[in-house]
Amino acid sequence: MAFDVTDVPPSTNPRVSIAFSGQIVLKPGPNNTCQIGVNKLDRNHIFQVVLVISNPYPVDPDVVKKAYHPATVIPLFTGPVFAPFLIRLQPDPFPADVGNFRVFARNPFDRTRPNSHDLDYRWAVNFKDLHLNLSTNHGIEPVGTLKTGVLYTPRLTDPGLHPRLVRQSSPDFRLNQIASNLAVSITLPTEQTRLLFQWEDEGEAQELVLPRSGDDSRTLYTLYFINEPPNLNAQPHDEFALYYRALLSGGASIPDDQRFELETDPIVRSDEIPCMPVILNP
Repeated sequence: MAFDVTDVPPSTNPRVSIAFSGQIVLKPGPNNTCQIGVNKLDRNHIFQVVLVISNPYPVDPDVVKKAYHPATVIPLFTGPVFAPFLIRLQPDPFPADVGNFRVFARNPFDRTRPNSHDLDYRWAVNFKDLHLNLSTNHGIEPVGTLKTGVLYTPRLTDPGLHPRLVRQSSPDFRLNQIASNLAVSITLPTEQTRLLFQWEDEGEAQELVLPRSGDDSRTLYTLYFINEPPNLNAQPHDEFALYYRALLSGGASIPDDQRFELETDPIVRSDEIPCMPVILNP
């Protein structure tokens, strides 16, 4: 079971989008869906879901203004995931267990060369390219299900980082650049269609419907899933080592001498990597 693929670039400025950053695993679910796993095996990463709303200024041809007000940020959820969650269209054009989730990929793609499409989802690290018979343990359960949208890379790391995979007794594998976060572009097929996010918080069912009723039709919404340290000056850590806590090969933990480390050159900017989402796609 692998992700369904499209070679048509998604809109990078849709009315509704979803974004992922930090210790998050995305993997194919049944019937063209995507499973979202949040790694909870490290107490120094805190999971939160926030809604970012970009409200437009009123249209006034006599006044020159920026197109949008400063973004409004609304916290929705903080803490470990204790129950499955669901993101789908409403009304849902598909049966309960079927979706139309896809990933954007444009060939030819070679991550060691600069001429691959910037939005290609394959810029993300795919652990199934690194290990055989890979699966996950309880560390990313329960998972969420995303039934719609197109996954793509919204941002690549600075080329000056020179990311590379390092393993004992193996030559370094240079990655050129990697996805520092991932995003999903949501298409609402009709004016009446909404995106529905359903989750549980302290045992109580919650839901969010986007676009919100009464908002300007130009309003933009981004649902952010973040699993990162709570402050900018977090202690340096090996991001791959944290992922390996939740990964199995052949049903067993991956031996230390078969594990990779992600190394980069020093760089002044602080909003790059580590703390990037990864994928598990055959």
